Amino acid sequence: LQMQAKQDDERAAKVDRAVRTSDGRGGFRSVRDLELVEFGVHPAHVAVGYIDRDKEVDLLEGLRAGRPVLVVGHSMAGKTRMAARVLMQEYPDRPIFIVEPDGLAQLASDGLPQGAVVWFDDMDRFLTGEGLRVVLLDRMLRRGNVIVATMRAKEHEKFQPAKDVRP
Repeated sequence: LQMQAKQDDERAAKVDRAVRTSDGRGGFRSVRDLELVEFGVHPAHVAVGYIDRDKEVDLLEGLRAGRPVLVVGHSMAGKTRMAARVLMQEYPDRPIFIVEPDGLAQLASDGLPQGAVVWFDDMDRFLTGEGLRVVLLDRMLRRGNVIVATMRAKEHEKFQPAKDVRP
């Protein structure tokens, strides 16, 4: 039991260091516990109510089908706010996993969530170095996670094929 407790404590410490939404005990806070700014939403200079977007339907459709969803749009277009709002409405009680790019590799062996919302704001930060790999994404999907990512259109363009060369 002591050995198991020590392993649990080590895992909890690893999660606490790598995940922004850690609950301090090796788990994750729930979606409902986050403020929009914690999702990466930039505060507006002028208070404007949320404007429903046509793409919310596509986002929900992808999530309900169990597919990871990438929301691409211009800077400050509202993509992060839209995705965060949908998650808050559809999955308020799920734990949310917001990891820093360098923290993902640390958690790959035993710290990946199960049954959580996995949030990648500015996905391009995770696609270089030791960040996200397809095998990790597949493993997170098999563990019943809802996966949502955002990316600025300008950054998304950099990852698109150019002639015969694929980045």
